[in-house]
Amino acid sequence: MIEEGAGAVVDGLARDRRVVGVHDAVDEAHEHPLRHELGLHLHDRLLVHENRTVGPPHELGQGSEERLQEYADLIAIALGNAVDRARLDSHAATDHLTGMPNHRAFRQRLADEVARARRHDRPLTVALVDIDGFRELNDSAGLEIADDVLAEVGRRLGRAVREEDVLARMGGDEFGVIFVESDRHEALLVADRARRSVAEAPLRHRLRATISIGLCALEAATSEDELLRRADAALY
Repeated sequence: MIEEGAGAVVDGLARDRRVVGVHDAVDEAHEHPLRHELGLHLHDRLLVHENRTVGPPHELGQGSEERLQEYADLIAIALGNAVDRARLDSHAATDHLTGMPNHRAFRQRLADEVARARRHDRPLTVALVDIDGFRELNDSAGLEIADDVLAEVGRRLGRAVREEDVLARMGGDEFGVIFVESDRHEALLVADRARRSVAEAPLRHRLRATISIGLCALEAATSEDELLRRADAALY
């Protein structure tokens, strides 16, 4: 790739200052998923596109540079489109206030983790977390301050759970946690740590908050929906 982001034909990659990360790019290109999407295959110094082989300009006939430039432009466009799609996918799966996965991403991950836990007969526990009295806080303090509180609670939850656990904002003042490889007792210990981390120190604007947490272990449910229903019922 060229630093400016445009397609270009280069003869002598290692010597061209415009080329960034050539060796890494070439090494990774053989395994890169875009290789199949673009119909590209690398064979040493040759590039094969749609069963047509092209190579360094000095090894090809008249008009080869123009043809290679067309290929380079098409590849740059395709790569740009792929990057845009990946950015949109990430955007659609992220809660913009907290930076956490959103409800959609949580449900997708939950389905994957439940399938994995059942396949390998491993424990898994799900928690739902509500901020107590959040609606009243929203009404009395205003949306901006309530959002600050919600974001701070999310950060404290993130510091309390383990790196391997999955924390997401489900919507409103509700968070979800997938405790990977954890039975209910293990998850309860982490949940209690999270509860104390929120309650024991003032939040922004010198406000205080508490949270309620409902847990359900995989062994107590027959589906992801039942896991969430039981965890939600345990909140109250």
